Amino acid sequence: MPNLNKIFLMGHIGRDPEFKPTGTGKSRTSFSLAVKTGKDQTTWFNCQSWDKQADLALQLIKKGAGVYIEGQMSAFKSTDGTKQIWLVNVGHFQLLDKKIVDPNYVAPAEYAQEPTDFQISDDDLPF
Repeated sequence: MPNLNKIFLMGHIGRDPEFKPTGTGKSRTSFSLAVKTGKDQTTWFNCQSWDKQADLALQLIKKGAGVYIEGQMSAFKSTDGTKQIWLVNVGHFQLLDKKIVDPNYVAPAEYAQEPTDFQISDDDLPF
């Protein structure tokens, strides 16, 4: 039977990304993501990105920014072995709040309004 480990998240960055070099010379950046899961409830995710994604995250992501993340969940034991820690390995991210990253950013005119003629048909669906 095939397996799948994929997670899709949309939320806000809880802390600025932190660069953490590895002993093998790979780039790694870690940050937290807050996802509202109810009226008064928020779920926090620990995230990490690697290599080029890590460099981009360090440059572009700031605390408070809205982001969309695709990745995989992984689990490991804490250093004392008493608890299991879950981590999102980010494969792709997309900024949702460009003004947080660059206060001088101006969206192109075509993004100023939502399209009014958007339609989808059954032929557009992949299933």
